[in-house]
Amino acid sequence: MKVYFKIVLIILSVIFSVTVDAQNARNRNTSTEVGLSAGTSFYFGELNPVTPFHCPRFTGGLFIRQNINKRIAIRGSINYANLFAADSISKELPSRDGWFNTEILTTNLFCEINFLPFYIGAKREFITPYLIGGAGFTFPLTYHGSFV
Repeated sequence: MKVYFKIVLIILSVIFSVTVDAQNARNRNTSTEVGLSAGTSFYFGELNPVTPFHCPRFTGGLFIRQNINKRIAIRGSINYANLFAADSISKELPSRDGWFNTEILTTNLFCEINFLPFYIGAKREFITPYLIGGAGFTFPLTYHGSFV
């Protein structure tokens, strides 16, 4: 099943691949950037206190960034993650036999402010300090397990 999932993921990645030229937008003052993310998530806590990347699960998301002008942008995203952990797998406290499987959704909205002009490929304006601030929320979608 895992090999089948990987093959399908590779085929979908090739089918939905497109050429994007975000650095050469026609109007640098106002442009919109859209993107997708995909990867793995894992739980690190009481049921898995030691091993990173233990029982990885799917995570994915979508983001959009609107450049208001050369120095200010607003960015928002929505992400989905699946988390799983079990004492029987981690072997920390197998007698407890605790486990859970949950799906979560996170959303956030940020404002980015560049203090100096910045242009990719420029000889002088290739670096800038910036300030970022915003808020995010996490919503549990489902929960199954032996813990409340």
